[in-house]
Amino acid sequence: HTKVIEQHKRTIAELAPGQPTSGSGWFERRYGFLTNPGMVRFRTLDPALALLDDVAEMALPVADFIRLCPPASRIFVTENLTNYLCLPPAQDAIVVFGSGNEAPELLAETPAVGRAEVHYTGDIDTHGYAILDRFRARLPHTQSLLMDMQTLLTHRELWVTEKTQISRDLPHLTASEREVFDVLRTNQLGQHVRLEQERIAFEQVREAMRGR
Repeated sequence: HTKVIEQHKRTIAELAPGQPTSGSGWFERRYGFLTNPGMVRFRTLDPALALLDDVAEMALPVADFIRLCPPASRIFVTENLTNYLCLPPAQDAIVVFGSGNEAPELLAETPAVGRAEVHYTGDIDTHGYAILDRFRARLPHTQSLLMDMQTLLTHRELWVTEKTQISRDLPHLTASEREVFDVLRTNQLGQHVRLEQERIAFEQVREAMRGR
């Protein structure tokens, strides 16, 4: 029965090897099972882009998002729910809730995303840069937002500690992003330094978005 399968996926995968897959739903894709569709949660930062009058926020299955994604010229992606809910209005823009590591796969097949400027903003820590690296692997035109050395240093008093760090090389970072990542993973500024994105001054967020 299905409960046996759900509770022993790793064991079954070892006993019955199949096509290698990864990410959310890896087991179901490997063996051809149906699974819950990935959902894309987004807000229109420009009322003119709303799919329904006076409805700024929606969550759609990936297949529907691919068809119905508003034709925004700028798409912001953020991992933090507070940032997602609080990003200020912006002309011709939407914001997508990143929902961790699934976002690159959920967005990569959407033509409207491929045509837009994509701006990713995450925590300034090794995991934040790893997610950015995965984004750029699937969406090469992705630009980072407020993930630079100046932002990190000007918020020194708000640094916290990253519990675990990623030390592997991230080949899809730009030179300036790799500089910050290298400083963090080698602990040049302190042990496991981390700046969470919701601690960044809101006026600085508004200014950065106006410059995009």
